[in-house]
Amino acid sequence: MPYPIREFEVRRDGVRLLRTSAVEAVVPLIEGLQNFTVAAKYDTTRGAMVGDASVPLTVIATIPEVQVLSPSSGWPGEQLRLDFSGQDLYLTSDVSIVGPEDIALSEVTIIDAHHLRAVAAISEDAEPGPLVLSLVRIDGEEIPVPTFQVLPTDGMPRVHSVHPATARQGARTTVFVELDGHPLSRRHPPTVSMGEGVWIEGIRARGSGIDVDIVIAPAAPLGMHAVEVDDGTRVLTGSSIKITDQINKTNTGCSAGRRPQGWAKTWLMLLLGALCFRRQPTR
Repeated sequence: MPYPIREFEVRRDGVRLLRTSAVEAVVPLIEGLQNFTVAAKYDTTRGAMVGDASVPLTVIATIPEVQVLSPSSGWPGEQLRLDFSGQDLYLTSDVSIVGPEDIALSEVTIIDAHHLRAVAAISEDAEPGPLVLSLVRIDGEEIPVPTFQVLPTDGMPRVHSVHPATARQGARTTVFVELDGHPLSRRHPPTVSMGEGVWIEGIRARGSGIDVDIVIAPAAPLGMHAVEVDDGTRVLTGSSIKITDQINKTNTGCSAGRRPQGWAKTWLMLLLGALCFRRQPTR
């Protein structure tokens, strides 16, 4: 006769993991190959007895892990690109990154199944110290990330200055953008932005900064234009270039300047001569 089941025993590689009276159970996995069996414990006339184990269920498990976060540190107020890479991540477009309010992450891009990139903006009020981030996959699994460190503001890289500091509308010139405290990344050629109406024609690294060939549109907005240098990892800011109006503009209308005194005298004599000619009697 059948006996009532008191509970089930779940074993991994012969070692009991748990006991449960439910017909479903969640068990932890370990890396690599493992075998799971289930055996029922019955209430019999001779007491509780464990039945035969089930046919083994073989599972090969991989544990997702973020091994590298690059760069692993940044300064308050900075904007930079973070690369997350590891093994067995199997990332999809639905992955998200969670973290504290001191860091905002956007523009998540999947590079491959085990590598993603995101733009991080660190709050200007962020206190120096560690920030804990995690990747969350579509199945809800949360994968821890190596610690990101917020650095003290001393030594923060930035655009130190621009020489010359002014350029006029319609001009083509070269300016030197001096960088402070940050060697340019060699992963990508740098790009430079100087706002609306300023076109970048060429960039060359030199000493502590870069030479930038620029062309200013004739109608470029006047005033200060923020200079941004993006080296593929960090976006450096901190200085501006001033755009001034064009000089020596050609005036195609009538001259409004003061005319020579002789011009007025000549005009008056011509007018009087014309009047005298019209008053002569006709014969």
